[in-house]
Amino acid sequence: MERLNLDFFGTPRTDSGSPPPICLTYTIVTISLFVIGFIVAATTQFGYILWAIWGWYMLIVFTCARMNMRKQYNIEPICCCGDNCCDDCCSVYFCGCCSAIQMANHTHDPDKYEYNCTTRDGLNPEDPHIV
Repeated sequence: MERLNLDFFGTPRTDSGSPPPICLTYTIVTISLFVIGFIVAATTQFGYILWAIWGWYMLIVFTCARMNMRKQYNIEPICCCGDNCCDDCCSVYFCGCCSAIQMANHTHDPDKYEYNCTTRDGLNPEDPHIV
C-alpha cells in the first residue's frame, strides 16, 4: 500500500504531506488485537468479536487496495461479474497470500532489486518504486 501511495482504507491518498507508516501501524494493531483478544477471549466472547472486526476491516481494505491497483494499471478482472470488486474480494478472501505476492511482484521486480525489510516500502532507497 505504501508503494502504491494508498491510505489506511486502500484508496489513493489525497494529502501531499508525509504519509503515516501504514505497515508498521497495521503490524502493531494486529499484534495488539491478537494479544488483547487472546486475553479477553479466555473470559468472554468479546475477544473473538475484536478479531472478527479486524479481519473484516483487513478484508475490505485489501480488496480496495487490489481494486485500485487494477484500475491504476488497467489490469482486467478475471471474474465473469464484470469490473466490480467481486473478483478482488474473492481473490483476497480465498487466497490472500497469493494476492499479496501478486501485488508485490507487480510493483517490484525481486530478480533485479532486493527487498529491504528495514524501509517503509520494502525497497532500497535507490530502487525504483514502481517497476
